[in-house]
Amino acid sequence: MSKITSSILIATFGIGCFFGGTFYAIKLVDSKVDEWDKAYSKIQEEVQTFVDVSNPKTIRLYTSELRKILDDVTFLGKIVESGQVSSEALDGYFSEYDEKLNTIKEELSELQGSDVKEQIFAIERILIQEVNDIESEIKSLNDKLKSQYDYTSELNISLQQSITKLKEDIDVIKNSKYGKKIWLK
Repeated sequence: MSKITSSILIATFGIGCFFGGTFYAIKLVDSKVDEWDKAYSKIQEEVQTFVDVSNPKTIRLYTSELRKILDDVTFLGKIVESGQVSSEALDGYFSEYDEKLNTIKEELSELQGSDVKEQIFAIERILIQEVNDIESEIKSLNDKLKSQYDYTSELNISLQQSITKLKEDIDVIKNSKYGKKIWLK
């Protein structure tokens, strides 16, 4: 009986070891499969995001948005140029004014040799003419400034509308299925 008992014990121990090893191996395989499944899910998600982004409709949408942004930048460039034009007009006015002052100084120098009464009348005529010229120049400059103000006001309104539309479009894109994948928070 001792041989039978020892054989049964050995067989029981062998079967226990076999099932224990099999159980341990299955646990290791399960953990590896879980690890591979997580990696596969991550890769699948990234591939799906790439497919969504490389969709021709999405590309067209982003291209149109980029064109709108480029148009807005061009528009801003025009605003800057209009400001430069105004500055150049004022510079021209001041250079003309300096030339007129020099002319007056030369004429006053010539008049110093004549009678005082004649000098006063001549100076008065020159000053009246110069005042009239300056008034017409100021009126012209005011008209130009008003025109520039109206133009920049229109540009400002148009720019504000474009910026508002652009913000709305960006919010729509951010809240879209693809936008949430692109603009991760």
